[in-house]
Amino acid sequence: MIAKDHGHPLAVKVSEWFIRSAPRQSDARQRQDFAERFGTHNPRVLKVLVLLHDTIDTPPTRSELAHAAGVCVRQIERLFRAELGMSVREAGEAIRLDHAAHLLKSTGQSVTAVALACGFASASHFSRAFKQSYAVSPRHWKAHKAAVTAIPDQELARIESLRDRKTRAMSL
Repeated sequence: MIAKDHGHPLAVKVSEWFIRSAPRQSDARQRQDFAERFGTHNPRVLKVLVLLHDTIDTPPTRSELAHAAGVCVRQIERLFRAELGMSVREAGEAIRLDHAAHLLKSTGQSVTAVALACGFASASHFSRAFKQSYAVSPRHWKAHKAAVTAIPDQELARIESLRDRKTRAMSL
């Protein structure tokens, strides 16, 4: 019903929120796979998404990602625009920010440590990107993690923004 009224990305995010609202038991199902989370079944795009996820602390270059997918840089950018409505860089940053939000909520690491663990060159760059994406600073997110976990409005707004951007890109 959420997917029908608000789009697949928001439905996936709501599903993720329910799956991750409490610590996962060792025998419980993990997060959805990338095909479900990003709404694509393109094997080249999925390969790059997995690689971006697996190398969060040291993001590969676009050339390395394109090579891994077996296409040129322009082609991988076209595939990402067509399939996800965003660039490879934007998708990589979204994956890294998602991981950062999880680390801030679930660990005692400092904002700087999380920024470095997620491949950001500086804490200030990370803070700007995080605030732009989540509408709150990483420090606020970390300090109010119980409230943010209970009410994922900022996260839902971010997904809606990505969906709107994808819709606009597809209409061009």
